Amino acid sequence: LAHNKTLQSALLEREIAQGRITEAYGQALPTLSAQGTAARLDPAPAGGAGGTDGDPFTRYSAGLQLRQPLYRGGAIGAALTASRLYAFWADALIRGQTQEILYQTALTFYQVLLADRLQAAAAASLASADAQRQTALNRAAEGAASRYDVLRAEVAAANAQADLIQQQNSLRLARHRLARLLGVLADPALAVAGELTFEPAAPRLADTLRTAHQN
Repeated sequence: LAHNKTLQSALLEREIAQGRITEAYGQALPTLSAQGTAARLDPAPAGGAGGTDGDPFTRYSAGLQLRQPLYRGGAIGAALTASRLYAFWADALIRGQTQEILYQTALTFYQVLLADRLQAAAAASLASADAQRQTALNRAAEGAASRYDVLRAEVAAANAQADLIQQQNSLRLARHRLARLLGVLADPALAVAGELTFEPAAPRLADTLRTAHQN
């Protein structure tokens, strides 16, 4: 939950929602602006027109302006309501993303365990097929087996080899999916420990509906 990229993206929606609420309140709050000016008046040159006859001086002015919106046709209230609804939606999105990530992580974890067991089974099947192929070759050399028996054993060994490669790829993909969900780098040396156990379930409709309503 701390490193999943999808959940981190969803968490940003909460900050966006808070910003929208602040923006909506900003439409109702007063605004204060200030301004100031300074003008330097120099004396006119000798014999010239304009300016002043004495020493130069500077004229200053400053002002403050306060604005308070009183009524904007209900736009302020509507903006506040919309921003709060967006915040509720963001919280619901985060809860949904959290539950989905927990489910997907558990599912992918067991997919890794299953792929690891299937790879071990495929490796054992390939070893058995290779042994049968070698037996067929030995029997053929002694005249106790036909060329057809040898070809059939070789085809079985080739199929077992292809199945092992497929299971290896499935395991590699499952490990990459698990690493992506966890938000970590996929490490081939990382061991995934666990057991595949079958627990028969007999769900009751009332309990299932209660769990659904609670979540």
